Amino acid sequence: MNQPFIIAAVIAATILGDYALKLASDKDNLLNSHLFAGLILYSLPAFGWMYLMKTQSLAQIGVIYSTGTILALFLMSLFVFRETLSARDFLAGFLALCAILAYKE
Repeated sequence: MNQPFIIAAVIAATILGDYALKLASDKDNLLNSHLFAGLILYSLPAFGWMYLMKTQSLAQIGVIYSTGTILALFLMSLFVFRETLSARDFLAGFLALCAILAYKE
């Protein structure tokens, strides 16, 4: 399988898990369907990680996954949840983008 597709799927599952957990955090009852959806979505990336670790270094996977997740969460915070972001948040998003571009071959 294609490594960029796998890392994108891993990031997407993580982001969807974060989305579900954010919705779960707004509920009064801790044990709710969003919590369980978030737990399932958080477990799925483990399979992608196992495949990626066979072909790439942990450092490379870690940088791409972490910065991709940071950027995706930044965009979700801004466009989905309409949260107010500070200049520091925008700087962090920009630096995360720079980190991904630095790893581009």
